[in-house]
Amino acid sequence: MKNTHSSGRQAYKPRPGGTLTETVTELIRSVGGLERAARLSRVSATSLQKYSDPDEDRHMPVDVVLALEAAAGAAIVTRFLAAELGCTVERIGAGGSIDLGADTAAAMRETADVIETTARALADGVVDEQEAGEIIRETDEAIEALQAVRESARQVARGGGGSQ
Repeated sequence: MKNTHSSGRQAYKPRPGGTLTETVTELIRSVGGLERAARLSRVSATSLQKYSDPDEDRHMPVDVVLALEAAAGAAIVTRFLAAELGCTVERIGAGGSIDLGADTAAAMRETADVIETTARALADGVVDEQEAGEIIRETDEAIEALQAVRESARQVARGGGGSQ
């Protein structure tokens, strides 16, 4: 069944993988969709939809990104923008309990996901935009997990206690 509006227009437009519009769409979904994102920010659901539409030349204001990322508990758009500049985003003093073993295990799983996604994309000898976007997303998740390992190790090195 095709997802269309009563007007016959497609209700969901595919977003090219690894793009700003796809990342904005991911942020909106992470907080519960357009209506909830509108309640969490100063803009309407219609404006939010336009920010996530690849055919619109509008971008989400930074304060809206900040409000939605705070609600999501993740720097989804900020991480994408940093990666586009060749940088990473690291949570400062995330705190919490130190569990170097669990953090390392999570990083290994995320890294394995990168390898699996890349191998699947390369299986036919051609990596398309969607597959590249999936590789980027998995790589970003692995980087975040590795940063958690580094933060746990830092806390241990600073006398914050041993691994649990």
